[in-house]
Amino acid sequence: MTNLIDSVKRRTPQELPIVVEILPAAWTKYREKLLKITQKYPDIIPYMTLKHYDMLPERYKEGFYTDEWGCIWENRNKGHDGICKSGPIDLW
Repeated sequence: MTNLIDSVKRRTPQELPIVVEILPAAWTKYREKLLKITQKYPDIIPYMTLKHYDMLPERYKEGFYTDEWGCIWENRNKGHDGICKSGPIDLW
């Protein structure tokens, strides 16, 4: 947490605070190679496991879904991020 605060305040942190996330589509295609990378760099990619992407979250499934903000997303490609089609701002 100190590195994050130092980074935000531009106080020269010892390490840059980063986290890498991998899209499920990439995980599916490069599963074994990515597993080796996640095991080599657990501090950067802390929670990726085979089980993590075998259970595909709703937002990565094909079709439409509504998020916690009321935005309606369309996803045409399994494992990719979708496109926001409408949201609460449309009602203003």
